[in-house]
Amino acid sequence: MKIALIGDVHGNLAALEAVLGDMAEKEVDMVISTGDYIGYGPNPEEVIQLLRHIEVMGVAGNYDVKVLKIKKKLKKLGKKKNPKKWDPFLWDLKELSPVAREYLETLPRERRFYICGKRFLLTHGSPQKINEALNPDTPDLRLAELAEFTGGEVIITGHSHIAFSRKVKGTWFINPGSVGRPVDGDPRASYSILQIKPGYFHFSNYRVDYNIEQTVENLVKKGFPRSRGEMFIQGTSPEEVIINKEAELPLKEEIFYPDSGEDCDGGEIQGGIQEDPLVSKAIAFMEEKAPVHAAHCRQVARLSLSLFDQLRSLHGIGNEGRRALELAAHLHDIGWIEGQKGHHKTALKIISAEVELIPDDNLRIRAASIARYHRKADPDVKHAHFRELSDGERNMVRSLSAILRLADGLDWEHFDNVRDIFCEIDDTTVSLNCRADHPSEDEKERALEKGLLFEKVFERRLSILWDQI
Repeated sequence: MKIALIGDVHGNLAALEAVLGDMAEKEVDMVISTGDYIGYGPNPEEVIQLLRHIEVMGVAGNYDVKVLKIKKKLKKLGKKKNPKKWDPFLWDLKELSPVAREYLETLPRERRFYICGKRFLLTHGSPQKINEALNPDTPDLRLAELAEFTGGEVIITGHSHIAFSRKVKGTWFINPGSVGRPVDGDPRASYSILQIKPGYFHFSNYRVDYNIEQTVENLVKKGFPRSRGEMFIQGTSPEEVIINKEAELPLKEEIFYPDSGEDCDGGEIQGGIQEDPLVSKAIAFMEEKAPVHAAHCRQVARLSLSLFDQLRSLHGIGNEGRRALELAAHLHDIGWIEGQKGHHKTALKIISAEVELIPDDNLRIRAASIARYHRKADPDVKHAHFRELSDGERNMVRSLSAILRLADGLDWEHFDNVRDIFCEIDDTTVSLNCRADHPSEDEKERALEKGLLFEKVFERRLSILWDQI
């Protein structure tokens, strides 16, 4: 049986239509939704009617519930709260027809069912709280608690807007990501397909391009400022939007975006780029100590993060690991200051000793270990620094080292040749479509050679295609 999993559409009709078109080509047997049909996007009514028409099996999301209860809540609060913060909920409520409201009201908070003999539990947030987000950073201990609490074999959730799958204590936790409002920096719509039959269980996540400009234009037509569309354009949460100076934002305009919490007491968006100070220090450190290699390290860091973000469904590592990878990539060639021979080991030594550069001991050791494995040797418990890591940290270092090593191979000639990478994942292969100024067979060959660890860690064949710009 092939089951499509969607969620967090948030009134984004253009994204939903693109996803439905993509899943139609894959011939799914049923569609399951984790909720949050409305909110943020310009077409809540149309989204609900379309999902009603195709008979999706779904649950209510926290935003759906909040919109239905907004009038009662405001009556209870009186003038205690800033009324502008509740305007988005009221706007969605006014957009909905009586039929759409009734549809939302009939959605349960959870569903329990069996497929191919497996016990499924469908919720929006965690099984214990509708606004608790389960994501790649959720500790195994917490998932184990939820597994014991529910007794389910497969728990499908949404709310975090980040796709992941993980098996803990015999229970699968699955999140398909967000169709309408991704927050991982990739603006493409996200959905997943679960294939299940006796003796076979497989989860795949897909990202689908859609007409984002159409969504933005629909917002403008509905009376919203163009700046509201930045969350869709950037693929991030409203709180993390980088204000676009060309987004036609009036100088004194105030826009309130409710957060995803139970009380939705979000504040105003604050503009400006928020740089990681540790990353800035690492870049400056390379430029000072090893200026010849600094540009290459920046390119490898960019490629590493692109791979990491597009392969989240494969590696399941959270933002803590992403930060370690970024630092490792920026510093991986620091060992060249003592010569080419053994420079990967020298990098381990230098990074491990730089307490002022990376004060957090765990983060520093992870970054140093990842950088150490950017060459030929695979992570091995024979190496003292690797042996001292926990099992979970070793798995993280293996995965992130594989990504770093592949990214390093894609800039083997140090010419910043690769501009963009687009990843496709299936059961047997990870395909990289690399858009490059000057496709290089030598660089491709080197990347495939350095990708052997990647193939070993992720148990998929690596394919690289060049696309000349």
